[in-house]
Amino acid sequence: FMQEDEPNAGVFELLVFTLSKMKKADENTKRLLVLNFEFKILTFLGFDPILDFCALCSNDFSENRFPFGISFSTGGVICNLCKATDAKSLSREAVKFLLNLKVSKESEVFSIKVSSSVFSEVEKVVCEYTEHILESPLKSLTVFEKVG
Repeated sequence: FMQEDEPNAGVFELLVFTLSKMKKADENTKRLLVLNFEFKILTFLGFDPILDFCALCSNDFSENRFPFGISFSTGGVICNLCKATDAKSLSREAVKFLLNLKVSKESEVFSIKVSSSVFSEVEKVVCEYTEHILESPLKSLTVFEKVG
């Protein structure tokens, strides 16, 4: 992702925020903090998936053209009309949640309302997407639990 000596104030501030909140967090809050950290890191470093239009045809989503899934190879959400063969299923609610995470400030992340099933769906997709980019398994939660 980053070079060892390459400064990035946004990443540093996100790390400090996440670590400071982990100490007093319950299990669900820890999961939210880790998800937010993983997703925001992708955004800071320019690897965030395309979410607001189809990554294949570049058309905006509408009533007839809606998010169908996420394609790691194309780097974003695919519409129902394109249906990429490698697309993993992703609900409309999951796409909305990801968009909210992307634009929210760190302190606002706690006010995003989402069902547990959508949260789990997004958690899994963000993990798989990040592992696809890294070409390596993630260990974020384990590391944060040891430090926090």
